[in-house]
Amino acid sequence: MCKKGSFVACEFANNSGYAVTSGYLTASEVLLDSCRIIGNTNYSFHTASPKFRVSNSFIAGTSLLYYDAATEADGTKLNNCIFTDSIPGQKIYILNYGTGIYGQNVQLLDCTFNACIASLIYVEPAGKNAG
Repeated sequence: MCKKGSFVACEFANNSGYAVTSGYLTASEVLLDSCRIIGNTNYSFHTASPKFRVSNSFIAGTSLLYYDAATEADGTKLNNCIFTDSIPGQKIYILNYGTGIYGQNVQLLDCTFNACIASLIYVEPAGKNAG
């Protein structure tokens, strides 16, 4: 578990599980900067923890931003990232969407989305009957 951690210029790929995942409330304030996050056999990126930040990174495969933050400060933020559902010559794990967003206070700023196989954004409001 990581709190207030930074990963800079790292590559997360060729894993048997999720490339990057977090689901604990205490695993917060994590920064990934200039990383390559590639889901070959499972999700590329899955977070259900507060204050996750991803900047200047490449994300290939299905990702799920699943933290329903009560405030903007606690929300997940991705800035200047490239999302794709395919890399020529590599196996990429992709569902019927590339990036699933659940809840509120998720920010994607200055990101690029390249879809070759599936829709790249799926948004679902928090709560069963959210309107």
